[in-house]
Amino acid sequence: SSKATNDRLLTCLDWTLPVTKDSYVLDLGSGHGGISHEIAKRFGCKVLGVNISPEQNKMNLEEAAKEGVGNLVDVKLCN
Repeated sequence: SSKATNDRLLTCLDWTLPVTKDSYVLDLGSGHGGISHEIAKRFGCKVLGVNISPEQNKMNLEEAAKEGVGNLVDVKLCN
């Protein structure tokens, strides 16, 4: 499942370079923000999503706010 894949990815990310609340994670091709939100929730750090779709970026920020991590997730439009 997507949730299980995200869990494995976040575990590997933390093994590579431990992520803390002071980290600032870059999510290239962030799409709707699923992994950005999971990173923010799990580690309490800031995440910058970069994506080419204004519609997906809007949904990303709306969902981040719903999930309580709107203060940790930001999104930039980049082509």
